[in-house]
Amino acid sequence: MSNSPPTTLMPKHTAALDYIGWEILTAWQEAHGALIGTVACDWEPQRIIIRLNDVFSLAEINLGQHPQGHVLLEQYVRELLSEICRQYTTAVRQLAHHTVAKTTIHVDPAANLILCVFVLEQTIKYEG
Repeated sequence: MSNSPPTTLMPKHTAALDYIGWEILTAWQEAHGALIGTVACDWEPQRIIIRLNDVFSLAEINLGQHPQGHVLLEQYVRELLSEICRQYTTAVRQLAHHTVAKTTIHVDPAANLILCVFVLEQTIKYEG
């Protein structure tokens, strides 16, 4: 069995990745205190991307248009999501059969978007 992520996702991989994405969105909504947003997931050879769409209020979008406000919003989002994503590192590792080298958070209030990127590193041995 190959230890590389599949080039074409099997339905079980898609369902598992969608579930992880949904869990991250739900945790974000609970921590953020706003039940808004949608999630989309992408699996690339070196990373798994959880895309949180439409997750900011109009006030947060407006705040993000100002340099100081953008910095504050970005710090807030990174603090919340870094902890949330850390909780899902094991699930991502098990799904991808790769270690997670790091997780990065990209915040774009103008696009009403947050990206949680799990950067995959070395291959781990499949034991299943």
